[in-house]
Amino acid sequence: MARNLDVSKLIVVRSRPPSVALRRSPTSSGQHDESPSNSHPVPTPCPPSKSAVSSPLGKHDRLLAMMVPQLMVPEPGTSVKVSGGMTLTDLKDICASHIRHMWAGSTWSNYGNIWARYLEFTMTHDLTIESDTNAAIFVVSTQTSLQAQHQYSKNLHALFKRFGWETKTLSLMAAGMRHQGALIPLKQATPITFEAVMALKNLPGSPWLGIMIAWSTASRWDDVVNLTKQMFLESTEVRSVISWVDQTKTTKDDPFRASAYTVVVGQLAKEIHQMVSQLPPQAHVTTMSTTLLDRWFAAMKPPLPWTGHSFKRGAATRLVELAAAGTFDMKYLPLLLKHKTASDFSATSIRYGNRSYCLTA
Repeated sequence: MARNLDVSKLIVVRSRPPSVALRRSPTSSGQHDESPSNSHPVPTPCPPSKSAVSSPLGKHDRLLAMMVPQLMVPEPGTSVKVSGGMTLTDLKDICASHIRHMWAGSTWSNYGNIWARYLEFTMTHDLTIESDTNAAIFVVSTQTSLQAQHQYSKNLHALFKRFGWETKTLSLMAAGMRHQGALIPLKQATPITFEAVMALKNLPGSPWLGIMIAWSTASRWDDVVNLTKQMFLESTEVRSVISWVDQTKTTKDDPFRASAYTVVVGQLAKEIHQMVSQLPPQAHVTTMSTTLLDRWFAAMKPPLPWTGHSFKRGAATRLVELAAAGTFDMKYLPLLLKHKTASDFSATSIRYGNRSYCLTA
């Protein structure tokens, strides 16, 4: 016989120090009993919040303070100069700066947003922050899609792991979500075609060089933004050889993997060479960020809702079609898309191709 589950028993409540403020609750006589309350409210669904938890640190540094509090919390004597005219505080700042490069800016932002919401949730319901059971309950309380909750679980799991906290509940819940279809995206960037790419050339404010490179190398726009003239190992009217070094999502930890190099040939190679050769030595191929590109697309009112990720999806779709026609070797697809797996039929690469079913023909 099924029993009702008391959710409150699954929640780890923050222990109260003796000096905690007393809760005032009305008694039968109408007076207020000034004794500590042992009851805690069961969490209710917590809507997304744009407000950050009050703190003198930014979202990124709040996370750093959890990971390495010794670097972020001032200590006595840290103003004494110890090396090369620098104080301990100066040296700590340099250490923290290195750690900030552990993740991309967008990753810090995503982690910071979910962490701020989780902190707000634990403070509202008086729960311990370090309990991954509480983190799992918070994820469910958002009442978002299964895919979104799975991503929240992954983000919090990554943070808890960095903090050295238990992650068992988050791991189990994420595994269960995957078995319910959490890895099947509800929405992906709309792929752009080569014909549509060419139509962008003469539009006002078009970042044409960046667009050509994004399409020709099947790259994320964020990767193109990081590309400089110095990263072109070779550039002629026939072909260009690009070394992405550690500037892409998958090459940061391994700058010499095969996918860190891309050779550009074909219809756009000559124009890419001509524009790159005119750049100053240290110049980036585009100064338009992903956010600004998305705004530019919106201002141009395209026939389809294209974004900075549309180039990679469009190129992947075209490569899948060529593979199905027998004019492109499928084993190179994960390399061109800069995916971590070396499998001929990478699951991630197949997901990027809008018409991957062509391969079954």
